[in-house]
Amino acid sequence: MKKLTAVITVLLITVISAQDKKALNDYVNNFVKLYNVPSFAAGIADSKEIIWSYATGFSDLENEVPASTKSVYRIASVSKAITGVAILQLVDAGKIRLDDDVRKYITWFPKKNFTITIRQILNHTSGIRTYKSSEEFNSTKAFSGFYDAIMSFANDTLMARPGTKYIYSSLAYNLLAVVIETASKTSFANYLQKNIFDPAGMKSAILDYQSKIIPKRARGYSRYEDRFLKNAPLADLTIKYPGGGILSNLEDLLRFGIALNNGRLLRPAMLDTAFTPGTLLNGNKIEYGLGFATFKDPEGRKYFGHLGGGTGFKSALLIQPDEKLTVVYLTNIQDDYLYHPLYNLLSIYRGEKHEPLPIPYADTLYRIANTFSADSAISYYERIKNPDASKAFLYTSLINAAKFLLAVKNNKAAIQLSSHAVILNDNSVPALLVQAEAFYNDNNKGLALKIYRKILKLDPDNSRARSMISRIMKETGLK
Repeated sequence: MKKLTAVITVLLITVISAQDKKALNDYVNNFVKLYNVPSFAAGIADSKEIIWSYATGFSDLENEVPASTKSVYRIASVSKAITGVAILQLVDAGKIRLDDDVRKYITWFPKKNFTITIRQILNHTSGIRTYKSSEEFNSTKAFSGFYDAIMSFANDTLMARPGTKYIYSSLAYNLLAVVIETASKTSFANYLQKNIFDPAGMKSAILDYQSKIIPKRARGYSRYEDRFLKNAPLADLTIKYPGGGILSNLEDLLRFGIALNNGRLLRPAMLDTAFTPGTLLNGNKIEYGLGFATFKDPEGRKYFGHLGGGTGFKSALLIQPDEKLTVVYLTNIQDDYLYHPLYNLLSIYRGEKHEPLPIPYADTLYRIANTFSADSAISYYERIKNPDASKAFLYTSLINAAKFLLAVKNNKAAIQLSSHAVILNDNSVPALLVQAEAFYNDNNKGLALKIYRKILKLDPDNSRARSMISRIMKETGLK
């Protein structure tokens, strides 16, 4: 009887497991269909093994190459977590200290008015600038090494005194690569291979060498405000290998999480250090540790990981340390308006209630306004407001639809949608920014100036409003 009970129990677990996997697979399939993404790969792991992994869609649309869990994606800023682990390994080995001046290891880096520490670079409080433009973000220049990449920003003025402000900078992470090379006496690529990729079993992980033939590499796509799906522009990631230039497949990024959770890459005490939120000089906390961002789900559970958005790709790594769970997703599209499904994937795995995939109302409103009329879009917006829809989400969708209309130069419709958003909330800076831009593009610069001035009163640090006020005054002579 005991043997029969054991067999029934095993079979029951298998059935439940199969049902859970189907629910997760269905969720991913629905995600790809609803948001029209080329491909999507997602998985969950505990501290020992990959529990579930799945991929659907195409890693190459034009050649109809199906995506798989072994398709290699650009992991973008998730690379920072890997670089952060490398630094902490060297700290644990006594070869560097987090509060060392970075110039101790990079003597040729120009001296600033303030000391910049390794810790401050890791948690984005160094004051070093971010990208100047989308052209720099999507840089096509092949830098010969980290020296050249660093010198592209080394002589620029700091954006803030180190330790006083959170300023996200992928460029600054280049300094960490040189620290790693100086302390370990090997190349950044070799260090990652020997100390992270090999121990974690990450066979596909590699720096994103633009000219190298890399098996199973997915092709990237973009969908910007005009909402057309396009091939992503060429990008050479030598400008940001440590902060956004690593490739991996889904399974190997899950293995990275497994190796963190089981202590193979860092001792628990060092992992706690990585996950501890940073503190500014004024005592305020930031939601970022050392290469890892900090998150909370709707239930209040703490998570650590990173989101990534690179040329043609989006990615996410999330670790729940108490349950020792890792969830990862990779997709080959760059779309700033794409929903992040991480918490829902874990909720499905746990058997918890989860939110349904949100309908992309911004795209629907945009299509109605651009195809028919702005009045039709506003009527649709008013009809879909109901208890089942998030008021905040719908309002943001209305503003985003107006942005999309600006991108295709439908200024009249953009004015109508953004003005409706302002009527609903006349202190919404995002709505006012779109409205001002729409009036400016429609050559009503006087009204645009008035709106930008209102924005500046609501948000004195708004650089866009400040620059546009100066520009309009120069163009028109208005004061």
